Amino acid sequence: MGCRCAERRAAVTAAAHAVLQGDMQAARREAGVITRTAVEDMARVIRLARAGRKTIEDKTMMVSVNRSQAS
Repeated sequence: MGCRCAERRAAVTAAAHAVLQGDMQAARREAGVITRTAVEDMARVIRLARAGRKTIEDKTMMVSVNRSQAS
């Protein structure tokens, strides 16, 4: 079993974009392929994105880095 971090990060980013655009159907579709932890990450990404300053992709990377540093 290899690390699927990049795949998860892409799904989180896509779901976050969908939520921010108000497309809950697409967000649910994306959430179907990611883990519960990734859904929690998505919520963090959305909060960070609403705060402004960086792109969603940058924030997704920050969440992943922060989670790996906590391990």
